[in-house]
Amino acid sequence: MCSVDTQPLRSLKELWDWKPDGISQNLIAKPLQNCEFHQKRTETLICHDMAGGYLPEERFTGCQITEKSTPFIVMHWWYMDIFVYFSHQFITIPPVGWINQAHSHKVMVLGTFITEWTSGAKICSEILASAENVERTVDKLVEIAKFYNFEGWLVNIENEIEPTQLEMLHRFVSLLTERSRAALGECSRVIWYDAVTIEGKLVWQNCLNDANERWFNETNGIFLNYNWTLEKLQETLKRAEQRNHRVYVGVDCFGRGCYGGGGWNCCEAFKQIRKNDLSVALFAPGWVAETLPPSDIISNSLRFWDRLGAFLHSRPINSLPLETDFSVGFHETSDNCVCYNLSKASLQPHYLANGAFPTAGRSSSLILPGRTIYK
Repeated sequence: MCSVDTQPLRSLKELWDWKPDGISQNLIAKPLQNCEFHQKRTETLICHDMAGGYLPEERFTGCQITEKSTPFIVMHWWYMDIFVYFSHQFITIPPVGWINQAHSHKVMVLGTFITEWTSGAKICSEILASAENVERTVDKLVEIAKFYNFEGWLVNIENEIEPTQLEMLHRFVSLLTERSRAALGECSRVIWYDAVTIEGKLVWQNCLNDANERWFNETNGIFLNYNWTLEKLQETLKRAEQRNHRVYVGVDCFGRGCYGGGGWNCCEAFKQIRKNDLSVALFAPGWVAETLPPSDIISNSLRFWDRLGAFLHSRPINSLPLETDFSVGFHETSDNCVCYNLSKASLQPHYLANGAFPTAGRSSSLILPGRTIYK
């Protein structure tokens, strides 16, 4: 029997036993076409963490919208370079709707490898017990990414590592980076989250320094924790040298010690990061849906991204043919029920270039201000 929705893997046994058998073809995304590199400019990484992940609106068949429904609507794909689907499950595989939407807008997609707490330390200990276990784990992660057609992994280890296993951890991240590039192509990314130091201690650095630079050098980039200061940004820029655009400085939409306090003030953090010519990792932009009235999701999303626009690069549409109705995934049924299906969303407008924004219309639709502003 085929799986009807993408599921996370919750244990090392599930990962090692994973096979593509029985997985519906509907859950396999379109590959990323015409991947672009932005080595000469900063990038924007979006880390989508919302309500535990794998939500009803992310199912392949979508869901009916009620007064309490809070689907996270993404309209600003052209501002993004990397989309990370995040949950606190061991292996987070992005749902097909997110991969397809991102790829339609030339955005790379990463899943999440995460270990936490005592249970996470136990998983790490088993993986790092031998070179054979490391290779087995790496090969499964690469196989999964290749099967579902996403570009790699955010590696988020938030438990301490035994000193005797540190060299195996280096082998793990290096091998995952190398084999991902070999199997997935030039657009593959393995990004390290700033938590465990090179000594195996769980101490967030909030900058690039001696305690985490080796992880940065062994992967395609580092996602810095959110409690940075202006001085630490300057230190990071100096240390990163020519790889400064592969440092993704964390900005938490929920605040939690982040410069500017998050929320509507995320723009303050963006401003300082861009001043230092570093890339941004925006964590939990679903804040707009989780904390504000569901009925205002469209207008609040527009307002949120409008405040960030001055600090983001808007990528052009560079291929034809082009066909879209600008749907964000909402539709009405014959009995006047409003439904949402992420997989039904279309290419989004390039309205940001001229500073002209749509407004929210009936049934969570967009009212576009004019034909001439779209590219």
